[in-house]
Amino acid sequence: MTNEATDSSIDLSIARPLATITISNLRHHNAMTLKMWHALPALVSQADEDPTVRAILIRGAGNAAFISGADISEFSDLRARGAPARAYDKANSVAFAAIRNCSKPTIAMIQGACMGGGFGIAAACDLRYATDTSTFAIPAAKLGISYPVDAVQDIVSAIGGSAAKELFYTARIIDAEEAQQLGFLNQIFTQDTLEAGALSIADRIAKGAPLTLQAAKKAISAAERPSDLTLQAANIAAETCFDSLDYEEGVSAFLNKRKASFQGS
Repeated sequence: MTNEATDSSIDLSIARPLATITISNLRHHNAMTLKMWHALPALVSQADEDPTVRAILIRGAGNAAFISGADISEFSDLRARGAPARAYDKANSVAFAAIRNCSKPTIAMIQGACMGGGFGIAAACDLRYATDTSTFAIPAAKLGISYPVDAVQDIVSAIGGSAAKELFYTARIIDAEEAQQLGFLNQIFTQDTLEAGALSIADRIAKGAPLTLQAAKKAISAAERPSDLTLQAANIAAETCFDSLDYEEGVSAFLNKRKASFQGS
Protein backbone atom coordinates (compact mmCIF):
# COMPACT_ATOMS: atom_id res chain seq x y z
CA MET A 1 0.00 0.00 0.00
CA THR A 2 1.45 3.36 -1.06
CA ASN A 3 0.28 6.90 -0.45
CA GLU A 4 1.72 9.09 -3.18
CA ALA A 5 0.92 12.31 -1.33
CA THR A 6 3.26 11.55 1.54
CA ASP A 7 5.52 8.90 0.00
CA SER A 8 4.43 6.59 2.79
CA SER A 9 3.98 2.88 2.35
CA ILE A 10 3.52 -0.34 4.22
CA ASP A 11 4.61 -3.39 2.28
CA LEU A 12 4.69 -7.16 2.70
CA SER A 13 7.40 -9.34 1.20
CA ILE A 14 7.70 -13.09 1.61
CA ALA A 15 11.00 -14.91 1.30
CA ARG A 16 9.97 -18.31 2.61
CA PRO A 17 9.84 -19.10 5.45
CA LEU A 18 9.95 -15.45 6.60
CA ALA A 19 7.44 -12.68 5.89
CA THR A 20 8.65 -9.09 6.31
CA ILE A 21 6.40 -6.07 6.80
CA THR A 22 8.21 -2.79 6.15
CA ILE A 23 6.95 0.57 7.38
CA SER A 24 8.16 3.45 5.20
CA ASN A 25 7.53 7.14 5.70
CA LEU A 26 11.07 8.43 5.59
CA ARG A 27 10.23 12.15 5.59
CA HIS A 28 8.43 11.67 8.90
CA HIS A 29 10.75 9.06 10.46
CA ASN A 30 8.46 6.18 9.47
CA ALA A 31 5.45 7.65 11.26
CA MET A 32 2.22 5.72 10.69
CA THR A 33 -0.48 7.45 8.65
CA LEU A 34 -4.12 6.50 9.13
CA LYS A 35 -4.07 4.63 5.81
CA MET A 36 -1.09 2.65 7.05
CA TRP A 37 -2.86 1.78 10.30
CA HIS A 38 -5.81 0.53 8.26
CA ALA A 39 -3.56 -1.48 5.91
CA LEU A 40 -1.47 -3.23 8.55
CA PRO A 41 -4.04 -5.82 9.75
CA ALA A 42 -4.65 -7.18 6.25
CA LEU A 43 -0.92 -7.63 5.65
CA VAL A 44 -0.46 -9.44 8.96
CA SER A 45 -3.42 -11.68 8.11
CA GLN A 46 -2.03 -12.42 4.64
CA ALA A 47 1.29 -13.51 6.13
CA ASP A 48 -0.42 -15.48 8.88
CA GLU A 49 -2.56 -17.40 6.40
CA ASP A 50 0.35 -18.27 4.08
CA PRO A 51 1.28 -21.89 4.91
CA THR A 52 4.88 -21.31 3.81
CA VAL A 53 5.43 -18.54 6.36
CA ARG A 54 6.82 -19.58 9.73
CA ALA A 55 7.60 -16.16 11.25
CA ILE A 56 6.75 -12.51 10.60
CA LEU A 57 9.25 -9.68 10.97
CA ILE A 58 8.22 -6.01 11.25
CA ARG A 59 10.76 -3.30 10.51
CA GLY A 60 11.08 0.32 9.48
CA ALA A 61 12.63 1.46 6.22
CA GLY A 62 16.17 2.84 6.49
CA ASN A 63 18.06 2.93 9.76
CA ALA A 64 16.95 6.21 11.36
CA ALA A 65 13.68 4.93 12.79
CA PHE A 66 11.66 1.80 13.42
CA ILE A 67 8.38 3.70 13.74
CA SER A 68 8.29 7.16 15.29
CA GLY A 69 4.60 6.88 16.17
CA ALA A 70 1.48 8.17 14.49
CA ASP A 71 1.93 10.84 11.82
CA ILE A 72 1.23 14.06 13.76
CA SER A 73 0.73 16.00 10.52
CA GLU A 74 -2.68 14.26 10.29
CA PHE A 75 -3.81 15.09 13.83
CA SER A 76 -5.58 18.39 13.16
CA ASP A 77 -7.75 16.73 10.52
CA LEU A 78 -7.93 12.93 10.77
CA ARG A 79 -7.34 12.82 14.54
CA ALA A 80 -9.22 15.95 15.56
CA ARG A 81 -10.93 16.16 18.95
CA GLY A 82 -13.97 13.96 19.49
CA ALA A 83 -15.23 11.39 16.97
CA PRO A 84 -12.20 11.53 14.62
CA ALA A 85 -9.85 10.88 17.54
CA ARG A 86 -11.97 7.92 18.68
CA ALA A 87 -12.03 6.47 15.15
CA TYR A 88 -8.25 6.86 14.93
CA ASP A 89 -7.85 5.12 18.28
CA LYS A 90 -9.99 2.24 16.99
CA ALA A 91 -7.77 1.86 13.90
CA ASN A 92 -4.73 1.68 16.20
CA SER A 93 -6.39 -0.94 18.37
CA VAL A 94 -7.31 -3.13 15.39
CA ALA A 95 -3.72 -2.99 14.12
CA PHE A 96 -2.24 -3.91 17.50
CA ALA A 97 -4.73 -6.77 17.84
CA ALA A 98 -3.81 -8.15 14.42
CA ILE A 99 -0.20 -8.48 15.50
CA ARG A 100 -1.00 -9.74 19.00
CA ASN A 101 -3.48 -12.37 17.80
CA CYS A 102 -1.41 -13.58 14.85
CA SER A 103 -0.88 -17.31 15.25
CA LYS A 104 2.74 -17.19 14.08
CA PRO A 105 5.76 -15.76 15.92
CA THR A 106 6.21 -12.03 15.32
CA ILE A 107 9.50 -10.15 15.57
CA ALA A 108 10.12 -6.41 15.82
CA MET A 109 13.49 -5.44 14.31
CA ILE A 110 14.15 -1.99 15.73
CA GLN A 111 16.60 0.56 14.35
CA GLY A 112 16.58 4.12 15.65
CA ALA A 113 13.47 5.75 17.10
CA CYS A 114 10.71 3.52 18.47
CA MET A 115 8.14 5.96 19.78
CA GLY A 116 4.44 6.11 20.61
CA GLY A 117 2.50 3.91 18.22
CA GLY A 118 5.80 2.34 17.18
CA PHE A 119 6.38 1.34 20.80
CA GLY A 120 2.88 -0.14 20.75
CA ILE A 121 3.53 -2.11 17.56
CA ALA A 122 6.77 -3.47 19.01
CA ALA A 123 5.00 -4.35 22.28
CA ALA A 124 2.36 -6.30 20.35
CA CYS A 125 5.11 -8.44 18.78
CA ASP A 126 6.36 -11.59 20.49
CA LEU A 127 10.06 -10.73 20.27
CA ARG A 128 11.98 -7.45 20.04
CA TYR A 129 15.56 -6.87 18.87
CA ALA A 130 17.21 -3.48 18.50
CA THR A 131 20.43 -1.65 17.78
CA ASP A 132 22.47 -0.21 20.62
CA THR A 133 21.60 3.30 19.38
CA SER A 134 17.81 2.79 19.35
CA THR A 135 15.65 5.03 21.51
CA PHE A 136 12.22 4.46 23.03
CA ALA A 137 9.43 6.62 24.46
CA ILE A 138 5.69 6.84 25.03
CA PRO A 139 4.98 10.59 24.54
CA ALA A 140 1.19 10.48 25.02
CA ALA A 141 1.30 12.87 27.99
CA LYS A 142 2.96 15.51 25.79
CA LEU A 143 0.14 15.27 23.24
CA GLY A 144 -2.89 14.96 25.48
CA ILE A 145 -3.93 11.66 23.89
CA SER A 146 -4.82 8.26 25.31
CA TYR A 147 -3.59 4.89 24.10
CA PRO A 148 -5.91 1.95 23.36
CA VAL A 149 -6.36 -0.12 26.50
CA ASP A 150 -5.21 -3.30 24.76
CA ALA A 151 -2.00 -1.53 23.65
CA VAL A 152 -1.34 -0.50 27.26
CA GLN A 153 -1.88 -4.13 28.29
CA ASP A 154 0.77 -5.20 25.75
CA ILE A 155 3.22 -2.74 27.27
CA VAL A 156 2.45 -3.90 30.80
CA SER A 157 2.95 -7.52 29.70
CA ALA A 158 6.36 -6.56 28.32
CA ILE A 159 7.77 -4.37 31.10
CA GLY A 160 5.40 -4.57 34.07
CA GLY A 161 2.97 -2.08 35.54
CA SER A 162 5.38 0.11 37.50
CA ALA A 163 7.75 0.68 34.57
CA ALA A 164 4.81 1.27 32.23
CA LYS A 165 3.44 3.93 34.58
CA GLU A 166 6.77 5.74 34.70
CA LEU A 167 7.15 5.79 30.91
CA PHE A 168 3.57 7.00 30.43
CA TYR A 169 3.70 9.56 33.25
CA THR A 170 7.09 11.10 32.38
CA ALA A 171 7.13 10.60 28.58
CA ARG A 172 10.90 10.36 28.90
CA ILE A 173 13.16 8.81 26.27
CA ILE A 174 15.11 5.70 27.23
CA ASP A 175 18.00 4.03 25.45
CA ALA A 176 18.32 0.42 24.30
CA GLU A 177 20.21 -0.66 27.41
CA GLU A 178 17.45 0.53 29.72
CA ALA A 179 14.77 -0.94 27.42
CA GLN A 180 16.50 -4.31 27.75
CA GLN A 181 16.80 -3.95 31.52
CA LEU A 182 13.05 -3.34 31.67
CA GLY A 183 12.47 -6.55 29.72
CA PHE A 184 11.26 -4.84 26.56
CA LEU A 185 14.16 -6.01 24.38
CA ASN A 186 15.23 -9.62 24.02
CA GLN A 187 18.65 -8.70 22.69
CA ILE A 188 20.71 -5.70 21.54
CA PHE A 189 22.89 -5.67 18.43
CA THR A 190 25.13 -3.13 16.74
CA GLN A 191 23.84 -1.30 13.69
CA ASP A 192 25.92 -3.58 11.47
CA THR A 193 24.77 -6.85 13.03
CA LEU A 194 21.07 -6.28 13.79
CA GLU A 195 19.63 -7.56 10.53
CA ALA A 196 21.82 -10.66 10.41
CA GLY A 197 21.09 -11.35 14.07
CA ALA A 198 17.33 -10.97 13.72
CA LEU A 199 17.25 -13.08 10.57
CA SER A 200 19.29 -15.79 12.28
CA ILE A 201 16.77 -15.92 15.12
CA ALA A 202 13.89 -15.99 12.64
CA ASP A 203 15.57 -18.87 10.80
CA ARG A 204 15.96 -20.81 14.03
CA ILE A 205 12.27 -20.24 14.82
CA ALA A 206 11.32 -21.42 11.32
CA LYS A 207 12.98 -24.77 11.94
CA GLY A 208 10.73 -25.49 14.91
CA ALA A 209 7.41 -27.32 14.76
CA PRO A 210 4.82 -24.67 13.71
CA LEU A 211 1.95 -26.19 15.68
CA THR A 212 4.11 -26.32 18.81
CA LEU A 213 5.04 -22.66 18.41
CA GLN A 214 1.40 -21.72 17.95
CA ALA A 215 0.42 -23.74 21.02
CA ALA A 216 3.15 -22.10 23.08
CA LYS A 217 2.05 -18.64 21.96
CA LYS A 218 -1.56 -19.33 22.94
CA ALA A 219 -0.53 -20.80 26.28
CA ILE A 220 1.64 -17.80 27.11
CA SER A 221 -1.15 -15.44 26.06
CA ALA A 222 -3.56 -17.35 28.30
CA ALA A 223 -1.13 -17.04 31.20
CA GLU A 224 -0.81 -13.28 30.64
CA ARG A 225 -4.52 -12.64 30.05
CA PRO A 226 -6.42 -15.57 31.52
CA SER A 227 -10.03 -16.05 30.49
CA ASP A 228 -12.24 -18.94 29.50
CA LEU A 229 -11.63 -18.14 25.83
CA THR A 230 -7.83 -17.88 26.01
CA LEU A 231 -7.53 -21.02 28.13
CA GLN A 232 -9.80 -22.96 25.79
CA ALA A 233 -7.81 -21.83 22.75
CA ALA A 234 -4.56 -22.84 24.44
CA ASN A 235 -5.89 -26.30 25.33
CA ILE A 236 -7.19 -26.90 21.80
CA ALA A 237 -3.82 -25.87 20.32
CA ALA A 238 -2.00 -28.23 22.67
CA GLU A 239 -4.29 -31.14 21.79
CA THR A 240 -3.77 -30.41 18.08
CA CYS A 241 -0.04 -30.99 18.51
CA PHE A 242 -0.55 -34.51 19.83
CA ASP A 243 -2.76 -35.43 16.86
CA SER A 244 -0.38 -34.03 14.25
CA LEU A 245 1.97 -35.67 11.78
CA ASP A 246 4.64 -33.28 13.04
CA TYR A 247 4.42 -34.98 16.43
CA GLU A 248 5.27 -38.33 14.80
CA GLU A 249 8.03 -36.66 12.78
CA GLY A 250 9.58 -35.04 15.85
CA VAL A 251 9.66 -38.29 17.81
CA SER A 252 11.02 -40.23 14.83
CA ALA A 253 13.74 -37.65 14.19
CA PHE A 254 14.79 -37.68 17.82
CA LEU A 255 14.95 -41.49 18.00
CA ASN A 256 16.87 -41.71 14.74
CA LYS A 257 19.20 -38.84 15.62
CA ARG A 258 18.35 -36.71 12.59
CA LYS A 259 16.95 -33.25 12.04
CA ALA A 260 13.19 -33.10 11.94
CA SER A 261 11.37 -31.74 8.91
CA PHE A 262 8.14 -30.19 10.15
CA GLN A 263 5.27 -29.39 7.79
CA GLY A 264 2.82 -27.71 10.17
CA SER A 265 0.27 -30.50 9.99
